[in-house]
Amino acid sequence: MTKDDKKPLELKSVSRRKAVKQIVGGVSAIAAYNMLPVRWEKPIIEQIFLPAHAAVSGITLSDPCTAELVSGNQESSIDVIRVAGFVTPPVGGLEVTIVATPNGGSGGPVTVKTSTGSDGTYSAEISMVGGPGIVGVGATTTIAGVNGVAHCPVGIPPADHPSANRPQPPQANHYSGTITLTDVDRDVCVSITGDNAVFYYTSTTTSSGTGTVSGGVSFTAGFWDYQVSFSNLNQNSVTIDMNGTFGGGTRTGNATLNSTTTPCS
Repeated sequence: MTKDDKKPLELKSVSRRKAVKQIVGGVSAIAAYNMLPVRWEKPIIEQIFLPAHAAVSGITLSDPCTAELVSGNQESSIDVIRVAGFVTPPVGGLEVTIVATPNGGSGGPVTVKTSTGSDGTYSAEISMVGGPGIVGVGATTTIAGVNGVAHCPVGIPPADHPSANRPQPPQANHYSGTITLTDVDRDVCVSITGDNAVFYYTSTTTSSGTGTVSGGVSFTAGFWDYQVSFSNLNQNSVTIDMNGTFGGGTRTGNATLNSTTTPCS
């Protein structure tokens, strides 16, 4: 563009600025009208782009969440609570951050991370240290990129209260999938309750063994002796490593088993 090409645009810009200044300066409405350019030019800025974080995901975190006491009382050094909730519509694999803040005691906030299941729900147990003296806990849940914040409180009862240290029913989680052991594929399933594990292995028949998540499981299937170890356990999955021996032969493999609502058998 040459200098001559720029002149009309420059003149129009100056004319607009002059008119606006004179309007603000207090000239009459009629005089100001007569000062306006005959034709306003199309603005140079034609589009405005919103930053990526301004986009709305369409997923909403339900508020409030739920919080319950798993174990402990106001005289305990550690109180354990369970926080749960969900997102709508249900979406799995979203990273959930829960911050639990004690009321009383000498401890501070505790942050845990978990993720949503395929049904959009999440759940985590949180150990609150810093007792005795904790009389309640407030939990706040957030999910990156998801609308909303969920809040939920839970009270910690006195040691002599009937609800203190009430027995909690064991919560069993089930995980299933297929593992490739050197040259064969096998369907496997494990039921985990706390640190206890029951492992099921299916070939022509189903074999099983009991053990612990921390120590592993040993069992026999046909002529094969197997050892199973566990890692990366969370609400949605668990990783297993298997090693089998028979005579001089070996079978090894690893797999990630996904959470299932169907009990193992």
